[in-house]
Amino acid sequence: MWACGIRTPRARLAGPSKLGLTDNAKRGQCNDRYDMATNAETIVLYGCNPAWSAMGSPTWHFLAAKERGAQFVFVGPTYNASASMLEARWVRTRPGTDTALLLAVAYEMVRQDEAGEGLIDWDFLHTCCIGFDEESPSRDGEHFLGYVRGDYDGVPKTPEWASEICGTPAEDITWFARELGCDKAVFIASSFAAYRCNGAEDLPQLMMTVGAMGGHFGKPGHACGVYYADSASDGPVNLILTGGSGEAEAAEALGVDGPDFGFEAPDDLIGSSELWRAVATGSYRFIGNPCGIDVVPGEERTIDIRMIENGNWSPMRSPLDTNQAVEALRGDRVEFVVNRSFVPRLDAQYADIILPLCSDLERDGGTLMGTGDGGREVVFCYSQVCEPIYESKSSDEIDNLILEAMGYDHRGLHPLSERQKTFNEIAGTTVADGSADNQVTLVSITQEDIDAWGGWRAPRRRALSRGASSERKASTRFRGPRPMTATAISPTRILSPTPKRTRAKARAASSRSAASGRPMP
Repeated sequence: MWACGIRTPRARLAGPSKLGLTDNAKRGQCNDRYDMATNAETIVLYGCNPAWSAMGSPTWHFLAAKERGAQFVFVGPTYNASASMLEARWVRTRPGTDTALLLAVAYEMVRQDEAGEGLIDWDFLHTCCIGFDEESPSRDGEHFLGYVRGDYDGVPKTPEWASEICGTPAEDITWFARELGCDKAVFIASSFAAYRCNGAEDLPQLMMTVGAMGGHFGKPGHACGVYYADSASDGPVNLILTGGSGEAEAAEALGVDGPDFGFEAPDDLIGSSELWRAVATGSYRFIGNPCGIDVVPGEERTIDIRMIENGNWSPMRSPLDTNQAVEALRGDRVEFVVNRSFVPRLDAQYADIILPLCSDLERDGGTLMGTGDGGREVVFCYSQVCEPIYESKSSDEIDNLILEAMGYDHRGLHPLSERQKTFNEIAGTTVADGSADNQVTLVSITQEDIDAWGGWRAPRRRALSRGASSERKASTRFRGPRPMTATAISPTRILSPTPKRTRAKARAASSRSAASGRPMP
């Protein structure tokens, strides 16, 4: 059985502390946005589209860099909204061919450097890197420069060679290589999109290699890293952190444990690049934790996945090899697939049962950044727009109904209502006071606010700005009254000991799932 309902952000937790950064460091970040806006001369957005996907102030940071005179370069298959806004020079490339493009860029950087252009930071490569050339070869004696020149396969990775693969004009590759030279402060930011294509297994290392060739690490205005969607240019640390949901403390106070399904937790992990091969063929390559640094020598392992419960995840969207995913789900190995969705996304079309999930517009509200996460300078809270339509339910409600049907106490998994968790997240939100490691409470909540939360609609959407302090009382306003059955709970204790019938239980008797057949081969 494969369950994908709960995911730990291992990539964020495994990285910053290893680099000596604070625990508040945001996932997928380059340098501080002030460094970018103030010092970078050339800013490369490799597949990034912050004007479309990043909340808060990230777009402003890029515009500030543009107004200061920074040049923007956009690399990707389509000229997106951010590229247009920043008037970026477009280096067009076909989807999934970025490895060929960057190999040719590396070839051109070497060629132009040898011609006297001085593009490569040789001191950085020989001091801080291993495996670039014969002066610092890899353990097997081979090196990256030899591969780029064609010493091992007889194929020099020239712009003309790459152009046949990626569709990028050779002259654009030559120009791009010149822009990445060490004589400029270059800020290379890439999104996850290019790394999620077939054949992109070596692309992260190649992106860092090209950045290292120009010495774009550890200096003002220089950077080479990823920008993760909603937090693009909003790093490196969160000044505002949302509070925890309080569920662990509530479960402990209630004396309830999580459900015991009678099987041991798995002792290994399957990397996303191996995910659909494991489902389709029953085998995968184990390398340890693919999201951290605890990797081990690879070994082939077997697994027999018969049931898939996707939770809220869309496994056919971001992992590699959608074609193999279709093959796996049409085949005979997987017997049963359950999906939760409110739109007919691809993985829902291959499910045996679709549990109708309500959208965020229909939920009680929440914080867009998520529990325990936050923003550089802002946290967004949203309100319920309408009641869930038809028989749709939130993911928590679906969990609870399934557990109750199986004879388990759902409070071991979800001891609090979603409204209560949202309240706790807002009540526990903190803001940096002097440094990112010194967090103080941002929002003041009175007993009147708590009483209103239990009988009125969720608060209006508002951004809580960085300027607030622990002494400032955030205005908490509520929409018009309506009957409510939820009991208000403080962040640490239940205010009312009297249990009340929740909407989830009220609808439990009439709930049923929507079934759909898999697409025929």
